[in-house]
Amino acid sequence: PHIIDVVLPLLCSYMPYWWNHGPDNADPKGGSHITMVTSESLNSFLRIILKLIMKNTGIPEAEWMSRIALISTQIIINTSEELLKESFLPLMDKLHGATMKMMEKEDNVRGYLKAAADDASQVEGEIQEEWNLIARDVYAFYPLLIKYVDIQRNHWIRNNVEEAETIYNAAGEIFNIMKQSTYFKREELNFLSTNELDPMS
Repeated sequence: PHIIDVVLPLLCSYMPYWWNHGPDNADPKGGSHITMVTSESLNSFLRIILKLIMKNTGIPEAEWMSRIALISTQIIINTSEELLKESFLPLMDKLHGATMKMMEKEDNVRGYLKAAADDASQVEGEIQEEWNLIARDVYAFYPLLIKYVDIQRNHWIRNNVEEAETIYNAAGEIFNIMKQSTYFKREELNFLSTNELDPMS
């Protein structure tokens, strides 16, 4: 817990400041720099954060996932295009797969819930818990993805990057499922309310 609650916020807060006074921002005509934090330092740190999210996607015990995006979005400044293939796309694939699987499960049990009134509440509770977990994972990842997309969008459009289209399509499918699933919408609102998050921020 101390890594998420102390070390991670500390580094995410200070690294952008150190980067601003590092070699990447030194005056080429003779300006000096007071730190050695570079864009590659920020990218390496972002890779670690995305690996952390990837490893804990779908893990109920990882409650800190609900606040990791708030802490870490500030280090997405001068990001590398290589992160798309290396980190963002694999994480999107995992989240997309979990969401599709959960929607299929909801569709399969919908008829059962109507027929089996006695067991319906238990099954419905399990579905709600699983959707709540997916909502948490979406909100751990999407704020980072959105900021990364804002930085890389023009490059992707100019160069017709195939992986960018893949990640757009996967994100769009998840949004569609969020609209279709009554449970997902409900658990998203519960997650936002419980963690006092503003989806527009």
